[in-house]
Amino acid sequence: MSLPRRLPRSLAAHPDESLAGYLLNLCHRLGMTPNELAVRTGLESKTRNEIDTGYAVTLPDGPQEAFATATGLALDEVTRLTLGRYDGHLFDSTAPARAARTVHGALWVAPPLTRYCPQCLADTPDENPDRTTWAVSWQTPWAVACTRHAVLLPHACPACNTSVGNSGVRGVTLIPRVSQPVAHPAACRATVGSAQTLCGARLDHAEALDAPPPVLALQERLNAILDGRAENLTSLGVPVSADQYLRDLRVLAVLLQLANEPSVLAMLPRTLTDPAVDYLAERHARRLHRSKRDRSDRTWTHPPVDSRVTATLLVTAARLLDEDSPSDQLHGLVASTIRNERLLWARIRSTSEPSVGLGRYFQPGRTGVTTTARLRSAAADRTYRITSDHLPAFLDDATYRRVFPMITPTNERNVRRAVPIAITRLITRCSLEEAADLLGYPHYSAEAAVVRTGRALGNGRRTDWFHDTVADLANALDSHHPVNHGHRRRHFTGDWTIPEEDWHGLQQALLGARLARKDTPWAERRPAYDAWIWSLVTGGDPAVAPMVRTQSDSGRTCTGGVMAVLSTLTRRCTDEHVSIVAEYAARLTALIDSSADLANPSDGQPSLEPSRSNAA
Repeated sequence: MSLPRRLPRSLAAHPDESLAGYLLNLCHRLGMTPNELAVRTGLESKTRNEIDTGYAVTLPDGPQEAFATATGLALDEVTRLTLGRYDGHLFDSTAPARAARTVHGALWVAPPLTRYCPQCLADTPDENPDRTTWAVSWQTPWAVACTRHAVLLPHACPACNTSVGNSGVRGVTLIPRVSQPVAHPAACRATVGSAQTLCGARLDHAEALDAPPPVLALQERLNAILDGRAENLTSLGVPVSADQYLRDLRVLAVLLQLANEPSVLAMLPRTLTDPAVDYLAERHARRLHRSKRDRSDRTWTHPPVDSRVTATLLVTAARLLDEDSPSDQLHGLVASTIRNERLLWARIRSTSEPSVGLGRYFQPGRTGVTTTARLRSAAADRTYRITSDHLPAFLDDATYRRVFPMITPTNERNVRRAVPIAITRLITRCSLEEAADLLGYPHYSAEAAVVRTGRALGNGRRTDWFHDTVADLANALDSHHPVNHGHRRRHFTGDWTIPEEDWHGLQQALLGARLARKDTPWAERRPAYDAWIWSLVTGGDPAVAPMVRTQSDSGRTCTGGVMAVLSTLTRRCTDEHVSIVAEYAARLTALIDSSADLANPSDGQPSLEPSRSNAA
């Protein structure tokens, strides 16, 4: 599309300004309605009298370039007007589209709603007294107080009691009532009365409650996180990144709502706790009138609008995270949540990716599935010659079918991950997290696999039978000359791909086998074949292949859609197709193993001396 012309009298954007606030100020300066300005700046919508609320989160490339051209702002300045400046803290733009449509990829914000500080709005430059600044951070759940003025951030207009950003009529838009002129950038734009007029109350003249010290202290910490200044953050005694801390804080704030236990709330002034208690009671009452299978609940995706409620929840959650071992309270909250919201909590727990410290309380039965002591007891304290290098990270198909015929397909991947993890813990006497590192699994994925395996096995096989089975498999492996899977795993790096000459030959062979060509382009298939070859050579789970697993700034891991392509290929492929891939993997395996033999003739065999971790 053609770019718009430069506006005759634009504005410089303030460092912390939001897109909606910038538009309101520009409308007031130019005497335009928001709708007219949207057309002039490339933000027009296909729907009449509406500006897309998604623009508050991020601007697509086309509208972003058009807006920058019309306003004279740099592209990075335009990005900072949106919540995109908090990429990693609020959402992960590197996640594949499929993940973004799930509960995990959902934002914990509700644009265009915003909180505000009346004194900040009133703090305008002398040369332009109408130039107010609406902070973009006020649109996030992490802004509950203004540390500069020591007040809580109101969420509603004091005159009409409508949430700021809500038009009061049907339809959601970035700026309410876009066809109406802007009398003042700090004026309420909610609809009042039967005449459909704007409220017009000046929000910069509103009153705000004083913020108590615990809220201000938490707000200082949250500001440091959002600004990238936070250091030495911990969650239940475990060091975590800033993004992980926010994820833990969010899931605990949601847990407090689902549990509906007012007695756990932090000791704060009643001006904060009373609205929080009322909010929990009202939410619980609404839940009682819905079916237990109703999935319309938005607790995970929509934070409370009232800053008094959010502040109470966040201060309580932060207090729990600051303790080293608040097991009694957390276990009680989880138990209450399971009793009240079992299905909703199951979905949230499986997608929230808490830290290792917090995840342990969400999976209280983990140690009942595998413990090093019980594994050693089942193995009669046998000393093993094999090490983790001699274990495939994914249980082979033949052994899985023979030993675990009772497992449903839903839990196959969990069991095939959990068994090598358990064997690694047995032979090396290490923790679950250390076993996960040795085999290349993310910590939470390993923990989830172990817990879900225990549930899949049921009470009859969860403990003694599983430990005995793991010991038998380890003993059988120790009695033979196992493959050095560790050397094979170390051969592959994160940037490994099938060599160009090999890829060309493999592609021609697959075309000769009349492979269906409608699945995906070859360029997109290649990473999937990389992961497939890696899994055949190393005996690993292709979902954690190092060349397809990526990590965003938020710490989240994903495969960027590679597994979806691989699933399509393996589901539709013929026996000849599988044979071609397997033959190439076999040749590559022989080449890798020969390099190990040249470097160390005994590298493929377990040492006859006990390993250091097994000694004593």
